[in-house]
Amino acid sequence: MNTVKESIIVAFAFVGVVVGAGFATGQEIFQFFTSNGIYSIAGIIITGLIVTLGGIFVLNTGFRLKSQNHSESINFYLHPFDCKSFRYHTDYIFIFTCYYYDGRWCINN
Repeated sequence: MNTVKESIIVAFAFVGVVVGAGFATGQEIFQFFTSNGIYSIAGIIITGLIVTLGGIFVLNTGFRLKSQNHSESINFYLHPFDCKSFRYHTDYIFIFTCYYYDGRWCINN
């Protein structure tokens, strides 16, 4: 029972990350890909495959390593320098997003 609960948590977290990353409304896909006409369908399919396969690889690696967080799976695939760069880049994006929303809040009030 605990394994099923953990699997559901990981599945919802993965979907939340993918959906929260720009696929929530579908507008991003529509506006970016449909400007290329009929080739848009191929672009949408390729993007879907890349996201799906990337998720499968990372989740399977995490399962095989019995990892407790996503960092262990990422460390398995990347060079140590790239892992540090990835972490710093992620932290930068988080901090920048916080500043963005803080500034937006100040402007609106």
